[in-house]
Amino acid sequence: MDNTSSLPGGQQVMVLPTGNTHRDLSSRRRWLAAAALPLLSCTRHIPFIAHVTAIDPNSPTGKETGTAIQDVLQGRELQLEPLHLHGNGHFVSFTRAAESVMESLKTLEPDLILAFGDEVMTHLVVPFLRQGPTPVIFGGVQWSANAYEVPNRFVTGIVEQPPVEDAIRMCLAGNRKAQDIFILAGDTPEVRRNRVHLDPIYWKNKLSTSYGLTPDFARWKRAFRWTNDNTDIVYFISNSGIAGWDDEEALQHVRQYLRVPVFTCDPRLMPYAVAGRVNDPREQGQWMATQALRVLDGTEPGEIRLAYTSHSTPIHNAELAAKIGFTPPEEGN
Repeated sequence: MDNTSSLPGGQQVMVLPTGNTHRDLSSRRRWLAAAALPLLSCTRHIPFIAHVTAIDPNSPTGKETGTAIQDVLQGRELQLEPLHLHGNGHFVSFTRAAESVMESLKTLEPDLILAFGDEVMTHLVVPFLRQGPTPVIFGGVQWSANAYEVPNRFVTGIVEQPPVEDAIRMCLAGNRKAQDIFILAGDTPEVRRNRVHLDPIYWKNKLSTSYGLTPDFARWKRAFRWTNDNTDIVYFISNSGIAGWDDEEALQHVRQYLRVPVFTCDPRLMPYAVAGRVNDPREQGQWMATQALRVLDGTEPGEIRLAYTSHSTPIHNAELAAKIGFTPPEEGN
């Protein structure tokens, strides 16, 4: 049976069964172990890495991060298993998904886990993996990892610092008279927790703030319509946690009621924003994979210092920018 799989980037990696094959895989491993006893002295261990992400693997961010990881790992003999923590933006769904992923990890017994996203940290790493013994390298965590009580001897990673201030200045360049900003997002613990990092940025740029943290799609639509008639700039942080979110309906709503610059630092939200500035997703993938190789070579996670992202790029939505007459400034201005 062919046990290789082509992942984004074209790399061939060995993929072990997951999902509902726990019993079969366990039995097969026991059988193989018994059959191979006479050959144990001749065998060598092939490292196994599990890559758990809450980002859609087929999204631009998911693809670029995954490809960057594979590019770094390419050339090393190892096994790589991608696992998706799919929770539909709901806390309970993520919790159940994490329990399922954890069962897969117990079966797969990886030598190291790559964990990407706040949801993975909240629902998988903290309750199940933070105290080891399997090393964890994380990414996709915004602003600070303090809430997860890492890094520690088993867990280290790279923290994403969204280029919010640069995005604000980009919007202000087209509207020097702007005085207030409306923060639009789903009502999640991460968004509330990150206010301590974000509010000083708004105030530093002399903007008064209003928040619209919406638990469902209907209230998100009302908040979007109101803010476009009553504020100067809108920062759309995230649609995670917005129950009933509908991509196409949201796009039609934005097209109908957009009046002011809406910006984001999440590339997945650019269909609903005029402009934005986003981190380079490859930076985190490359760093995570590089540190993974160090750990596999004997470095303890606790010896690897926490890292922070530093590369970003401006993006804009030409259709929506034209609708409100917004011209993004030239890069470097």
